[in-house]
Amino acid sequence: MNRDPSYRTLNLITAGFWILLVSIAVIFSSTVANWQMVVLEMGVAGVVVLAGNWVHSRHTTWIGPSSRAGSILLFYAIAFSAVAPLQHILFDQWMDQILISLDQYLLGMEASLLLEHLIHPALTEWMMFSYVAYVPLLPLTAVACYRMDGEEALNSYLLNLSLAYIFCYVGFILFPVATQMHFMKGLYSTPLDGWVFSWLGEWMRTNLHPPGEALPSPHCAAATVMLVMFYRYARGYFYWILPIILTLYVSTVYGRYHYSWDAVAGIVVAIVVLRTSPWIVDHLNKRFPMKSSTQI
Repeated sequence: MNRDPSYRTLNLITAGFWILLVSIAVIFSSTVANWQMVVLEMGVAGVVVLAGNWVHSRHTTWIGPSSRAGSILLFYAIAFSAVAPLQHILFDQWMDQILISLDQYLLGMEASLLLEHLIHPALTEWMMFSYVAYVPLLPLTAVACYRMDGEEALNSYLLNLSLAYIFCYVGFILFPVATQMHFMKGLYSTPLDGWVFSWLGEWMRTNLHPPGEALPSPHCAAATVMLVMFYRYARGYFYWILPIILTLYVSTVYGRYHYSWDAVAGIVVAIVVLRTSPWIVDHLNKRFPMKSSTQI
C-alpha cells in the first residue's frame, strides 16, 4: 500500500476527471459528434491507469514507478484527444477574435504576425526543437525526479502535471479557441521553413493538434511544471533545461500554435497549481481518509 498523500490524491483527481469527461460526453450526447468515441477513449485511458497501478503495486523496483508514471502520462495524452469533440458544448463558435483584438489593442497586431518579420530557417529550427522537446521532456522529468529524490518526488511531479492538464482541458471547453492556423492562416506571408525539427513540429500540428485545445496552453503549463520540478529535485539539470523552456514559451506563438494569451494562461495555470497542490493534497486526504489501497 502506497501511503504517500500525493499518490492517493493523484488517484482521486484522475478518477474524478475521468468521471467528469465521460459524464459530459453522455449528458451532451445530442450535441457532441461521435460521443461514443469519447467514452471509448476514456475507457481505454481508465484501463491504462488501472494497469499502471496494478504493476506498481507488485513491483518495488524501478518497474513499478515507471509503469505508474507511464500510465499517467498516457492517460492525459488520451484525454487530450477525447476533449477535442467537447469544446463546443457551451459555445458554438470559436472565440479567437477576442484574443486577436486584445493583441491589436496592446501591440498593434496579433503577436504571431508581429513576430513574422523575425522568421529565419535557423531560428525556426531552434524554436521547433524547443516545441518538440516538450514530448521527451515529460518522461525525462519523471526519471530525473525519481532518480534524484525518490518516489515522493515523482508523485509530486505527476500530481502537479495532472492538475495543470485538468485545468487546461476544462479551459478548452469554457473558452474554445481554434488557434491561428485554423482561424487566420491566410494572413501569413512567410512560411515556417526549417529542417528536421521544423518538419517534426509541422507533423505534430497536422497529426496531433485538432482545431482548438489552446487556452490555456498545455505546452506552457506542463513546461512550467517541469521547470519547477527540475529546480526542486534535479538542480544540476535545471540550468540546461531553462533555455529550452524559455524558448518553448516563445515558440508556441512564433510557431503559430497558440496566441500569446494562451501561453500566458498556461504559465499562470501552472503557477496556481504549484502553489495550491499542497492544500489540495491535504484537503482530499482529510476528506477521504485512507482505509485501504486506493485505485481507480
